[in-house]
Amino acid sequence: MSQKHHPKDIEQLLTDQTAVILEAVDNRLATQDKRLDRRFATQNRRIYGVEKKVDKVINQLDAVLKKSEDHREEDVSGAEQLRRHDDQLQDHAVRIKNRKPSAAVGRARLNRCAVGLNPSLSASRRHFVISTTRQISLPEYI
Repeated sequence: MSQKHHPKDIEQLLTDQTAVILEAVDNRLATQDKRLDRRFATQNRRIYGVEKKVDKVINQLDAVLKKSEDHREEDVSGAEQLRRHDDQLQDHAVRIKNRKPSAAVGRARLNRCAVGLNPSLSASRRHFVISTTRQISLPEYI
């Protein structure tokens, strides 16, 4: 029962067998490709969802950072303004200290201010206002 096969027949059988094997491998690979495509699509949807969440968090952090920078700029400008005001106050204090007007001149100014506040005062009321203002210590008004 041994049959001798012609080399062309053997070659044809091998070609047919190779075609069947390759077709089976192609089918198997196509199935794997579909499965991988579904998995990648799922992963891409998940990644897209995570990216949206991360973008939202980054935007919120940017807003917080901007507010923080704004507050810092306000603090810096406020400190500069405070320093300028402090310098002005010190300059005024030095000028006032060096000025020291006489008590009589200060009292006269104070009396004019007190009487000038209400010019309709009677003479006796004016005298009362003047006399009460003399009792107030002068440095409070300078």
